[in-house]
Amino acid sequence: MGDEEKHFYRFKSFRLDIEERQLLHNSSPVPLTPKAFDVLAVLVERSGHLVEKDELLKLVWADTVVEEANVARIVHTLRKVLGEDENGNKFIETVAKRGYRFVAEVSEIHEPTSSKSVNGAQGSSNFIERSINDETHIPPSKPDEVLPQPVVKLKDKARTIPFAGAFVGGVILIRVKLRRMWKLACFALVGVTAAFVFLWLQPARTVPGSNGPVKSIAILPFKPLAADSRNESLELGMADTLITKLSVIKDIVIRPVSAVRKYNALEQDPIMAGRELEVDAVLDGSIQTVDDRIRVSVRLTRVADGRLLWVDQFDEKMTHIFTIQDSISAKVTSALALRLTNEDKRLLSKSYTISTEAYHHYLKGRLFWNKRTEEALGKAIDYFQRAIDKDPNYALAYSGLADAYAILGNYLNRPDEFYPKSLEAAKKAVEIDDSLAEAHTSLAYVLVLLREWRVAEIEFKRAIELNTNYPTAHQWYSKWLISSGRLDEALAEIKRAQELDPTSLIINVALGGHYYANRMFDEAIDQFRKTLEMDPNFVHIHGNLAPVYFKKGMTEDAIAECQKAVELSGGRLYRASLAYFYAISGRKNEAQGILEELLQQSKRGYIWAGEIALVYAGLGDKERFFRWLEKAYQEHDLTIDALIAEPLYDPLMSDPRFEDLLRRVRLRDSQ
Repeated sequence: MGDEEKHFYRFKSFRLDIEERQLLHNSSPVPLTPKAFDVLAVLVERSGHLVEKDELLKLVWADTVVEEANVARIVHTLRKVLGEDENGNKFIETVAKRGYRFVAEVSEIHEPTSSKSVNGAQGSSNFIERSINDETHIPPSKPDEVLPQPVVKLKDKARTIPFAGAFVGGVILIRVKLRRMWKLACFALVGVTAAFVFLWLQPARTVPGSNGPVKSIAILPFKPLAADSRNESLELGMADTLITKLSVIKDIVIRPVSAVRKYNALEQDPIMAGRELEVDAVLDGSIQTVDDRIRVSVRLTRVADGRLLWVDQFDEKMTHIFTIQDSISAKVTSALALRLTNEDKRLLSKSYTISTEAYHHYLKGRLFWNKRTEEALGKAIDYFQRAIDKDPNYALAYSGLADAYAILGNYLNRPDEFYPKSLEAAKKAVEIDDSLAEAHTSLAYVLVLLREWRVAEIEFKRAIELNTNYPTAHQWYSKWLISSGRLDEALAEIKRAQELDPTSLIINVALGGHYYANRMFDEAIDQFRKTLEMDPNFVHIHGNLAPVYFKKGMTEDAIAECQKAVELSGGRLYRASLAYFYAISGRKNEAQGILEELLQQSKRGYIWAGEIALVYAGLGDKERFFRWLEKAYQEHDLTIDALIAEPLYDPLMSDPRFEDLLRRVRLRDSQ
């Protein structure tokens, strides 16, 4: 023939063109980052075969040292992009601790580049089979019948295939011989004519979902125009402020800053970020500062088809940054044609501080707060306090200070020192701005820590009423509901938090924990395994998966997961759980060894008493178990708040001492 051939792969309704580096879904381009495309190409070319993680790393990141978690994140993204087939099956299978396998049927196709398209509706071309031996007429298909795709190879085995030509009212499939190629011209002419008539009679086609209303938005960290002029707190801070402003509108869901802060790379593809975050549109922009001026360029893009919904640029003095934020918020709502109530308009135009210095200190405080380490929390407290010094009426800064004190008290096991400071800051935030959901959430959380149950619930409900799209309010309220024994309601709240922030590792782990608390062990395992695909090195996934495996009778798997959690945490976390599983499985010497370490550490005040109680439960020492459980109650130990939600304690719940403790811990009318 002399014609060159185009080589690509087809699976279900997708077409993967390696040479053009393009993935199509029903003829529509699917945006992929370069690395995501490379990973998909490797898996598709090796379809049906296991591809080890190390092999993927070598093939895709040949000249770069990266962590294994990068592969897991990209595979997680690809699963979202590809979705499921018509039977609910996924395209990519995870082989535990080894790698991945592309499990959908893949057709390898060779198409002559000189061929003309004869099926405009489907984008098909003439295909010539390599080994054709007979000529067969195949009757037209039924109207709803799915026709087989023309292929030359199925994986690695040659297969004979029919030639496809379009025809109004049906499709004629004819097998041809190479020596009778002249017949193709006749059918091509009929096919082109039929396709023209078909398309002319059909209404214009659009990408599914491309014209639907935008119901959810991700606001990504803004980027500097020059890589050497980065100001991370300002970049994330612009996003944070816009998220705070726009999230008060009840008709649209805004992903929280905790979900978007990882998308701060200069080369970040906003469309891919939007797909991962499962939103309808993405707002991203760039920042340029020169002397005392700031220039901000912003664009709002629809994720489904990459269409720009709105683009604008703002040039102001740095002291007028709040004016820019107000303008962006107003124009986004206008671009989306949102119907705003008078209260929505008031909140959108609301200024949380008039001090630019206070604002920048607050942004740095939130930046360190989000890192959630002991050192970073200390820095966050310092920056929040600086913001308050510049503006004593800055409610958001007080809310941040309250959150930092509360979490630091948990980390250091020093509730008496930090909880009162957290309570004071949270009360001040509410006093300054009673309409701020963050302030009421901060107050509710510290009230839970102090066991002011009824007042805490009032504050949680107030926070959710003010901003139903604030995932932290739903997440922390679900913990309160667990402590009060309202497990069904708790599960509903954490599911709502996960809907609002589907990429949050800690919220996804919490959802698995709620399934576990409800004794829904299979659902818990499924949820934890899904979260492992997001980040296989997130310590809390392994630590929380271990007891679920144990309750399913998988003791060795439970021990392995717990050992992994201890290893990932550097020996700081989940040692008590590991000791419990050792004791239950008969390895009491190993359990006793860990217990001695914990007892020594408890003398320095770094161990929760409830953890030591757990080890004694595993060892079968009821007297010491209840003694340490009582100590945990007296010390406001966090582990005591979810006694009824801990299935490991089910065998002990009939003991009167356990019932008495539950009576004091759970919500009562007198409290």
